[in-house]
Amino acid sequence: MNSLRTASNRTRLETAFRLAEELGVPRLLDPEDVDVARPDEKSIMTYVAQFLHKNVQSDSFNTVQVVYDELLTWLNKRTQYMEHMKQTNALSSLGYQEYLALREEMNLKTEPYNKLKTLVESMTMIGITQEAWLQLKSLWEKLESQVRLPHSALLSLTFRYSLNKGLLISLLNAYALISSWICS
Repeated sequence: MNSLRTASNRTRLETAFRLAEELGVPRLLDPEDVDVARPDEKSIMTYVAQFLHKNVQSDSFNTVQVVYDELLTWLNKRTQYMEHMKQTNALSSLGYQEYLALREEMNLKTEPYNKLKTLVESMTMIGITQEAWLQLKSLWEKLESQVRLPHSALLSLTFRYSLNKGLLISLLNAYALISSWICS
């Protein structure tokens, strides 16, 4: 923000127009239209009216905060769960379906994570603090590393799943064979 104080009028106007666009206010003007001795009053009024039509409220701040809070809560729960599984040597008993469900859950959380990341990187007024972002990013990276199973563990899960599936099919075939003998 301090860099804007020393920036040129056109740079500050460009920043303001870009932020307004991010809030959903269409860009009707360019910095060169406004940074003149006598800007067109009707054009300025039309542009300002777009803010009223858009009705930009603090809802944007609240929405970002809700997304952040939900993601932070989820990350805390998941990293604690994975840490518990590791400490109790229960990771090896993690079922393949449970592992896939956890990966799918992470995939679903990638979108809100990336949206928050974009907000932080764009340094808009609507965002989260750098400190809050670093906390979230750290938890995200921790969970990614926890979920990244060693190759041998993943093969073990795949083998167990295939074995269980194969065993189930064999049992069903045996049941069908026995049923046909009894019924005949």
